[in-house]
Amino acid sequence: MMCRLYDEASQLLFESSNSGTSLREVVQRKMRQLPSKKRTQIRGLACKTMSNCDQLEKELLTASFFSDDDVKQRSLNFWLHAVIMQECLTRREPRRLFSTCPNFKLECDIQEYVFQNRSNIEERESEVNKRHFLFLRLVNRKAKFPASCEPVSKQRKMEKPDSWRKLSSAEASNFLYSQLRMKEKKALCSDCHSDLIKEMGKLTSKKYLKDSVIENLFIFSGDSDIKKSDMFKSGQLYSQDRASAMVAHVLDPGPDSVVLDACAAPGSKTSHIADAFLDDTKGKVYAVERNATRFQTMKSLLADYDNVHFLLSDFTDIDPEEFKDVTHIAVDPSCSGSGMKGANSHEFDKHQLDRARLLALQSFQIKILLHALRFPNVQAVVYSTCSIHTEENEAVIFHVMNEHLSTNWKLFQIPEHYSSSRGDTKYPDIASHCLRFWPNKDYTNGFFICRLERIN
Repeated sequence: MMCRLYDEASQLLFESSNSGTSLREVVQRKMRQLPSKKRTQIRGLACKTMSNCDQLEKELLTASFFSDDDVKQRSLNFWLHAVIMQECLTRREPRRLFSTCPNFKLECDIQEYVFQNRSNIEERESEVNKRHFLFLRLVNRKAKFPASCEPVSKQRKMEKPDSWRKLSSAEASNFLYSQLRMKEKKALCSDCHSDLIKEMGKLTSKKYLKDSVIENLFIFSGDSDIKKSDMFKSGQLYSQDRASAMVAHVLDPGPDSVVLDACAAPGSKTSHIADAFLDDTKGKVYAVERNATRFQTMKSLLADYDNVHFLLSDFTDIDPEEFKDVTHIAVDPSCSGSGMKGANSHEFDKHQLDRARLLALQSFQIKILLHALRFPNVQAVVYSTCSIHTEENEAVIFHVMNEHLSTNWKLFQIPEHYSSSRGDTKYPDIASHCLRFWPNKDYTNGFFICRLERIN
């Protein structure tokens, strides 16, 4: 019965939002407890609801099912409403409902609202899609790295062209025009982040931008036909959020550098560093991952990268003295993932975590960053998270710099035009050196980046 699906899906979403654990982790943990014949359906409904959470929330508020304060609580009742509305939005016509279902009255009310306001809902959804963008990085390896923005279960089999070759940014532009008649839209000022954001807002399905900071990063509107292109299908345009791609740019290793990616899987940052910054024969990347399954997946995806060396290990178990050749380290540790909750119009006070869990994460993050700074010849370390919580970001940098290694390390001043925001002013000596990304300002995931440099 649908009622069982609603209850199970809303329970998964409630547990994810309350614990700060990703929905994927919750689903994996609870999979065996779900009805065997309905697992796929329950998981799909929960994932779709989470993906469309912002839109569903607005519709629930518009329909007066909840007050704004109720929505912020993210209660089990809220998720039940959201799940039912998500399911109703997929219906082509009203469904016959049964009074024996415990959620009969609620489903009746939501279904009635959806079909009475279908045109307005679709119009609002269209406006949301106009603020959705695809960030695709040009990959110059014959990669097994899929570019698909879709979930892994829905990804197509790779369609590799027979004549894969390295493409310059200009050659990629020519290819996009010849196949899709897509033209580049020029940003007015390459050193102004606000100008980039304005130009993104003007993108149409037949226009794209080249990022003004990150080389070979293309920006497309959410309704473009880029997924139909051979470049996308083959993996030569790889989906990577702009905030995530900024990590390699801030690390900025030279062609002959030796880089260590401390928490490498699934390999997005590793591939970006190896592909865009390092010489094929002189530079190299150590890709470290402690989870065996994720390690094997990453190793398979990056098999054609000759300058990537794979290490199945916990980063903190690695002896720095055995890696004296390492010059740069990227540290992107496990975090709350609070910046990944959705896109566009977030109000971040909705995603509060238990403070004890935040402090536990902070302790782990401090440990792993301190370990990175112990490598004897490392010159630069970039610390990043996909969290919006100060405890996991500025507070970690503050603790490391003020209680441990401030005499040996300094913070790098990241150029202002890289993003719209700096760090939390609660830490004034650190804030100006930190880079923040916000979904409602930058159209990216919530993200934090800071670069530490050794004082020679």
